[in-house]
Amino acid sequence: NHTKLATNKVLKIQMNNSSLDIIEFSPLVTFHNYNVYQWKKMLETFFQTQEIDFENILLDTPYFNMVSNPPTHSGEFLFAIEVVLFHLINKQRPDLLGDRPTKIKINSLFSKDSPDKTDFSKTDCLKLKIRPGNKQIHETLTLIKQALEINPSIKFRLDGNRSFNLEELIEFENALSTVLTSIEYLEEPLKNHNDYWIFKKVSKIPYALDESVIAYQHNLEAVAQECILILKPSLLSLSKCFEFMNKLKNTMVISSSYEAPSLLLAFNYLASLAPETFHGLDTQKFLPHSLSNSNLI
Repeated sequence: NHTKLATNKVLKIQMNNSSLDIIEFSPLVTFHNYNVYQWKKMLETFFQTQEIDFENILLDTPYFNMVSNPPTHSGEFLFAIEVVLFHLINKQRPDLLGDRPTKIKINSLFSKDSPDKTDFSKTDCLKLKIRPGNKQIHETLTLIKQALEINPSIKFRLDGNRSFNLEELIEFENALSTVLTSIEYLEEPLKNHNDYWIFKKVSKIPYALDESVIAYQHNLEAVAQECILILKPSLLSLSKCFEFMNKLKNTMVISSSYEAPSLLLAFNYLASLAPETFHGLDTQKFLPHSLSNSNLI
């Protein structure tokens, strides 16, 4: 998919009248369910009507337990509110966040269209987009072999974006038989997730859930025993990600959806809670170097 977004509107939140405390929300079509005008109205309503309490903060509770009569937002709307609340916590109650590691492991996201080519010699974990078909199989296998010649220890994450049927995925894995030990997991490759239970019986590669985590969030303990979980805070909310990481004690991958750099304070903190895994926070390189020319509202 070579679709490119030429322009996008950005919602800019300025805190405490300081140019250093700016948060930029930029929902994308197909990634998010709401637009900046809906987010703006929701944020204005929330912060004009709610009194914020910094005394009884619980990060794994909706709104971090900072309001007494919270609305019933979830998902993206709750995420937007919690991003602002997290910045306020970082300013007003940094003691609650403790010491954070200065370096977070990030998997590189490979793209043939990326202006900065991936240096395999300096890459420990590389995410590749995969699709069914002989041509795509050949291109993927060739790229993996080229990378392994340069860096034999590199690990690969293969993202299928729900584009495979069961037969296509089995064929794809069979074609990669010589490099299977270098593949960390397959990320949501199947169109029909129910086919996973059959695929699991013949596959040697771990399976990861990304967007489908939302559908299974009420039964995640059982799913976590079968699959690696990739958490997108912008779809689930920050507090839900904290809840999952605290409750399940599994190593989870934190993943961004092309969010602006100003949102990464919360993403990086979540990722720091699982310091041994590589996190999917490499989408920044696909954004403009500056959002200053965006249409701000």
